[in-house]
Amino acid sequence: MKQSLDTRTKLLTKNPISLMIELSIPAVLGMVVVGLYNMMDSIFVGQMVGAAQMGAVSVSYPFTLINAGSAAMLGVGSASVLSRAIGKKDERTIKKIMGNLVAMVLLLSVIYTIVGMVFTRQLLSLAGASDLRIVFAGSLFVNFFQSANMVIRGEGQLKKAMTIIASGAILNIILDPIFITVLKPYGLGIEAAAYATVFSQFVQAVITLWYFR
Repeated sequence: MKQSLDTRTKLLTKNPISLMIELSIPAVLGMVVVGLYNMMDSIFVGQMVGAAQMGAVSVSYPFTLINAGSAAMLGVGSASVLSRAIGKKDERTIKKIMGNLVAMVLLLSVIYTIVGMVFTRQLLSLAGASDLRIVFAGSLFVNFFQSANMVIRGEGQLKKAMTIIASGAILNIILDPIFITVLKPYGLGIEAAAYATVFSQFVQAVITLWYFR
């Protein structure tokens, strides 16, 4: 990752105040964009499907935090190792990080997907919601892009990390009303919003994979 080592030079030589502003603004905007996912799903489902279905989206949201928490755990840990490796100019460790991250993401995603698909009714019934297996079906995509996005930040490429997150959020905003309009006549209003979100996360995962290629 030659780009990572170039970032190291910038971090060591650039004015601290301007560097702090340059790095913090994309990070803050990225967090805001992440919050748009659930908010926009709720808005479109509430306006185009119904209030009860909007409640189901809100109830199911905490379960998606399981994926987000796992992805953050893997991503922050990997980013920490990466940052130290960049500081030491340890190319061997830098090259190993993504392989280890992908392996752990695959393992955890398979576990969450199987558990979620098999026990989704029991899990969601605890919160008073109905079946929503689609949330768990996209585990691999959301786990990969969220954890890998942390690694991109660890490289110091916060603008690129924010751009990847923003691309998925914007795509989700565009696809939500389209999917709901097309699938609602078939009784798949709330599922349509979930499909739009999972597809957007898939696109983010592909873009992230292309970045690390």
